[in-house]
Amino acid sequence: MVSVEAIRQHRRDPVWLTLAVIAVIGSLFAFILPLSGRSKLSVGEQIKQSVRLALMRPHIAFAVLLLDIWPIIVVLIAPQQTLMLIPLLWILVAAGASFYLQMMLVRKTFALE
Repeated sequence: MVSVEAIRQHRRDPVWLTLAVIAVIGSLFAFILPLSGRSKLSVGEQIKQSVRLALMRPHIAFAVLLLDIWPIIVVLIAPQQTLMLIPLLWILVAAGASFYLQMMLVRKTFALE
């Protein structure tokens, strides 16, 4: 049984607040990389455009963020015996697949050609 004191301590734990802030900021900046290759905007204008697009479609922005950070999540949950294979697989397969999925999401969402 969980004590009331343990629940109160968990609520004061800043880790969840930190993760939430990182998720929000990461989602707001999620469209900078996928759209920068086609854009002729300055860096500041690209950041503004990314924030504007993320506010229009927050679920897509969060999906793009998850595609960006999934190698970190895999490393955190992977068994220790497979940690050497993860970077190799990421370099050979997953980086290209991840970026392809990001671009597919962005293109379909915002009707880009």
